[in-house]
Amino acid sequence: DAMLLYNLGCIHAMAGRPDEALDFLARSVRAGMYRIHWLVNDSNLASLRSDARFAAIVRELEAAQLNAH
Repeated sequence: DAMLLYNLGCIHAMAGRPDEALDFLARSVRAGMYRIHWLVNDSNLASLRSDARFAAIVRELEAAQLNAH
């Protein structure tokens, strides 16, 4: 479930486990999590925003949204 994966990403981010957090967030996008505003605004993910891997996840979601239209 995409939202479960997203929430696990948030939990790992808050726990200081960025590798696990980013893995779960990437998996959530691939599973259909489409709320880009959550990714870029969720305070639980603030610790990840400067990571290039986070930016790549955002780009992946942007691309998926463009392809859906």
